[in-house]
Amino acid sequence: MRPQVKAFRDTAAQVCRLRGFPLQKFLEDYGLEEILNQADAANSPPEAIVERVLAESCVTNGKFNNFAVGFLTVMTYLNQQRGSLGAGEQQAFTDLGNILKKSPTQQAIHGWIQTHYP
Repeated sequence: MRPQVKAFRDTAAQVCRLRGFPLQKFLEDYGLEEILNQADAANSPPEAIVERVLAESCVTNGKFNNFAVGFLTVMTYLNQQRGSLGAGEQQAFTDLGNILKKSPTQQAIHGWIQTHYP
């Protein structure tokens, strides 16, 4: 397993443990297993993994599905991979929340990543 994929899986396990949510449910019911397998095969960068997880695990029928574990996993992973945004972290968190609530398209998510984690 490629390092960026293993790191995401480890982060998901950590967040699941902290939130009392079964990792297996994230892997199976929210599609994380397939996302990570495809990311591993394609040697996807961290940003591409994040984009897919947000678009496919945290959005259902064009709306944020309130999957807080997925949301928190993404934020934790980005901070681990790209470093903390410090004072800008709260703004990034708020901006992503707004995108997910209003217009959770893959394009909007990609723009958010490019803005906060260039």
